[in-house]
Amino acid sequence: IEGIPLKRHVLSYISNNGDLFCDLKIGVDIQKHVKPIEKPVEVKPTTLKAPDVPFNTITAYTYYESGKSNVKVLITLDNVEKHPTDKIKVEFKPRTFEVAVYDMKGKNYLFKVPKLQCKIQPDKCSYLFKPNTIAVTLRKEKDDDHWWSLFKTCLLYTSDAADDTPCVDLGGRRIIKKN
Repeated sequence: IEGIPLKRHVLSYISNNGDLFCDLKIGVDIQKHVKPIEKPVEVKPTTLKAPDVPFNTITAYTYYESGKSNVKVLITLDNVEKHPTDKIKVEFKPRTFEVAVYDMKGKNYLFKVPKLQCKIQPDKCSYLFKPNTIAVTLRKEKDDDHWWSLFKTCLLYTSDAADDTPCVDLGGRRIIKKN
């Protein structure tokens, strides 16, 4: 039968500092194969479109560790609690998050952390509005992670940096290899 992949074999191995081992064999039983029904996919428009007005970067914020499991980020923006919530987008990913405020007095605002200090659990993160503040709660992936900065910083040689990779580059001078 034309177009049916009868046999596939996929191997993926990550070794030395990896945890993923995959050996997957895929086959199609020609007697049981049924061609899927083709349906057009309905794409719903989002409520927020790409802004015509560029973003202003929000620079006023504070953060702190809240207990052993959370990091609180308080983003300051005047009267944000009065702004329509459908014009505020908050997105969490495992190593980043961003807050976009659209059309607030004719301006767009953005607070973005391109790389967080440590990983988070996006589905357990939350936010709420307080007077002049968006209060964001980030749920740490590991309770024993310590956030000395909100943004990931480049470390030279410390035990934390050495734990991430088998070697550490010290500004191009030399590489220390771990055993």
